[in-house]
Amino acid sequence: MKKFLSIAILLSGITFGAFAQEGARKPVDKKSYVRKEFVRKDMVKMTPEQIAKKRTDQLEKELKLTSKQRNEVYKLQLDQAKKFKKQQDARVKDREKARKEHLAQREKFEKILTQEQRSILKNKMAKRSEHNFKRGDERKKNFDRRDDSKRRIEGKRTDRDRRVG
Repeated sequence: MKKFLSIAILLSGITFGAFAQEGARKPVDKKSYVRKEFVRKDMVKMTPEQIAKKRTDQLEKELKLTSKQRNEVYKLQLDQAKKFKKQQDARVKDREKARKEHLAQREKFEKILTQEQRSILKNKMAKRSEHNFKRGDERKKNFDRRDDSKRRIEGKRTDRDRRVG
């Protein structure tokens, strides 16, 4: 009976110690995450005038702007939104241009190959994409670890360091 009791106390102590190592986790700020998602999805579809109006209205609510300040802020937001749209359009055009060049290069390459070589290449690419798809989950799991090691190199403490000691 004494052995059983001492083993039970030992196991409960080990279990308690393991949970104590975990530490308190910080709650995720859902508001900021949701807002970023909202900005990404909806702002892309809006015109610069709509973006400027929306941002100005939000700032007016938060800062209680006067009508003069509101007009100046609107002009500033409008200029910024127009620049953003130009940059976005340029990125889209560059991406499309690069994609067309890549496809043209691919067609030239495939014209050189025989039918048998094309099928071998197609199988090779299918295996590669399947392998990369499987590795994607692994990369997501290890992402935090890589980020932590970069911070350690820079001399910054990480959440994991704070929990351990």
